Amino acid sequence: MGRWLVRAIKLLALPFFYIAFRPRARGFRGLNKAVLCANHTSLWDGALLLALFPFRTLYFPASDRLFHCPGICRAFLSAMGAVRIRPGSMPLDELHAIAKRLGRRDWIVFFPEGRIGRDGAVHAFQPGFSMLALEAGLPVVPVNVRLRPFWLGGTVVRAGAPEMLSSEGRPDGDELRKMAERMRLSVANLGRRDGDV
Repeated sequence: MGRWLVRAIKLLALPFFYIAFRPRARGFRGLNKAVLCANHTSLWDGALLLALFPFRTLYFPASDRLFHCPGICRAFLSAMGAVRIRPGSMPLDELHAIAKRLGRRDWIVFFPEGRIGRDGAVHAFQPGFSMLALEAGLPVVPVNVRLRPFWLGGTVVRAGAPEMLSSEGRPDGDELRKMAERMRLSVANLGRRDGDV
């Protein structure tokens, strides 16, 4: 599926998202290639980011369950930037290859909770994003998605300040979990700015 076709699909989807969710992006101006860490509020989160930023290339590590569909569906997911994560493994080699070819304005987007949160809270982050960011030398950006339909005030997607993670030597699991928790708190705090608990 060609890049221009993918871009056309994003642009065609934009009116739907603007009508249904009235989305607003905050804090993304001047943000170059990075690893984005966002809370996961619904199945629409990834599509919402694609529609908000149709002229950027985004990659999404995605659950293996999404790919349990016909071949044309899997091809579409891959064309939209989904990177298949099989149970119990993080495709770091593939993500490193993506990181090396990122354009200046491209992003790798993680939803580190690993599941959709239904209660509005930002739950524990899995630390895979931190290992990728450390090894690829990419900044990590907290992103809070406050998904609301237009009749409840609309959706706000807010980015915080980029952070360069650092470690003396190869970090162990405990250090990676601490990085993940720090990023989780940053994402949660961004939500409080927009009225979430």
